[in-house]
Amino acid sequence: MNPHDISTGPGRLYLLTHGRAVCDKKDVKKMRKFTAVIEKEGKRYVAHCPELDIASQGKSAEEARKNLQEAIELFFQHASPSEIAERLHSEVIVTQMVVSVG
Repeated sequence: MNPHDISTGPGRLYLLTHGRAVCDKKDVKKMRKFTAVIEKEGKRYVAHCPELDIASQGKSAEEARKNLQEAIELFFQHASPSEIAERLHSEVIVTQMVVSVG
């Protein structure tokens, strides 16, 4: 199972995180996926969301991801619709490439 699956129950829809229901159908409508790019910088991890150009950090990759999630949620709670529209990049492509280095 994917860490974040959407599953149905008796008359309801649930978002599952590692098999555990975290919200019901009315909350799923408000949810949206974003990209998190996490890099180790020194002894800390930095998480960046390229769709919104929001970043956070933590002592572990998981802590950095959770802090980024909180920062994004706070942004949507407090930003004006015009700021959201200005910052939101609708298409982000994350890929790898091979480059000659020598």
